[in-house]
This record gives sequence, structure tokens and C-alpha cells, in this order.
Amino acid sequence: MTAPAASTITRRGRYYIDTVNGGRYPSVTTVIDAALAKPALTGWYATQTAGRAVDQLAELSRRVRLDGPESAAAWLARAPRDTSHAAAVRGSDLHDLAERHAHGEEPPADLAHDVKAMLGQYERFRADWRPTIAHTEMTVLNRTMGYGGTADAVMSLPAYAGLPLITDYKTGRTGPHAEWAVQLAAYANGECVLKRTGDKRTKIVEEIMPAVDISRALILRIRPDTYELHEADLTGLLDVFAAMLKVHSFATSAEPFTERRPATESATYWTNRIDTARTVDDLHTIWVDAVAASQWDDRLLNHCATRKAQLLGGQT
Repeated sequence: MTAPAASTITRRGRYYIDTVNGGRYPSVTTVIDAALAKPALTGWYATQTAGRAVDQLAELSRRVRLDGPESAAAWLARAPRDTSHAAAVRGSDLHDLAERHAHGEEPPADLAHDVKAMLGQYERFRADWRPTIAHTEMTVLNRTMGYGGTADAVMSLPAYAGLPLITDYKTGRTGPHAEWAVQLAAYANGECVLKRTGDKRTKIVEEIMPAVDISRALILRIRPDTYELHEADLTGLLDVFAAMLKVHSFATSAEPFTERRPATESATYWTNRIDTARTVDDLHTIWVDAVAASQWDDRLLNHCATRKAQLLGGQT
């Protein structure tokens, strides 16, 4: 799959770089992931971990014996991530093949069995619905709202009177999920498109957002044994995404708490600590704490200096 134009991966998810003003915008999926709890994943994580332990009991025993319990536990804990990675690779492969197909390129001969089966389902969809694909892997920005994202395709289907529709491909075991429609609404309301160009496709250029239907979009869910085409009603969902943007901003940057201390503590707490300090190191710790609490002042400085002189002079 072609890497999204002008994007970068951070520990907080994918961000898109505005090549005009240098702004950095969170991806649509990063925003949604930050805003939505997914309690079903907890059970899935547990199932994957337990499944690895049961299916590979001999390997687990060997790791406990040779590497120790902590190493064996870490191996078990990686089970959900390993499964997710394998699924992501299959999904990425299919996205890449769909993009090649749209440009008239032949698929490679050495495809994995399940990827080849999903490609067959994609070709079946093409035969059934006869889409005209205008754009693939289309990176959009919305500077007004502050987000970016990459839609898998913009396609027109005869069944929809040839209207251009944002389309996203999904390859997971479950779905459709409500947040997919929110994702589509964000893509459909992009303000501009970023495209790779040049011989090595390293130059990024900005283009006008193509006309697309902002009231509905499509999900093409592909599995090795079938495909499903789902129409998503986007009415009101951009407002939902705007709320998610606020949640994402809060989750990644808000610092709503300030430590407060009672008034009596401010007046006597620090001097009492200084008076009972047993070493110069204790005084240093008190200084660090007072500065952190925004309580350090000239009065405490002088009091601390007096106590330090007492400690160094052997007085208590």
C-alpha cells in the first residue's frame, strides 16, 4: 500500500504534515481511536493470550524453564499484537493489490493463499458493481477542523447514478462498525488533497478536493470467502467527529490539575521541614519540593541558609 502523503507515525498515532504552513494534524483513525473505548478488545486480548498458552503449551513450558517466568509471560502478552500485525499485513497487501488493479497492473504470482482469495473477492465485486475508480489512496486535509486522513478510493457505481463516493476497504473478521461511518464522513469533508509526484514520488503537491457525495459513502468489506458492500449514511456524522477531535485534544494535551495546599501549610509547613532537616541533602530535597509547589521565596531561602549553617557547624 502506498504510504500516505506527508504523514508521520508517533507514539500517539499517525499525524499529517501540512506542507504549506507546517501544521501537524492527527489522522482520522488516530482521533477515533482516542475518543472511543473498545471494551470488546479486552476479551479479544484475553482470548489471544490464552489461546497461545493452550495451543503452544510445550513452547510455553520451554520458555519458562530456559528463560524464566517473566520472559515467558512477555511472550504470552505479545500474542494479541502478533495476531494484529499478521492481519494488518494481509489488509495492507489487499489495499496494495486493489490500488494496482485500479491502475491496470497485474498482481504478483507469489501471493499468500488468503490474500489471493481476497483478491478474487475484490475482482468479483468489480464484476458485480462495475465501479469506475477515480482516485486511490487519496490523502485529504481539513485545515479548518485540524485533521488529515487517507481514503482508500473514490469510485462511481452505475447503481448510484455515477456519483463519486468515498470508499474504504475493510478486511477484519467483524463489522461493519459505527465508527467506520464517522471515518468516512471525515474523509468526505476534506478541504484539499495531498499527492505524491515526481519520478521518485517524493514531492508533495496540493490539489483541490474532488467533488464527492458528503451524504453517503461506501464500505467494501472483503474476506477470503465473500465480500460485502455497505452504504453509510453520513448525516450529522461530521459533528460527531468534531466532538471526537475535542476528546483527542483533551486526551493528548490537557493538564487540568494544579496541586493546592492549605493556607496553614503554606505558612508553616516549609519552615517546620527546614527546622527538622537532619542533613544538607534533606535541605536540598525540601528546596526541590517547595519549588515544585511554587512555595519557594526569599523568606524560605534565608531560613534554609540559617539551618544549613547550623548543620555544617554541628548545631541542631
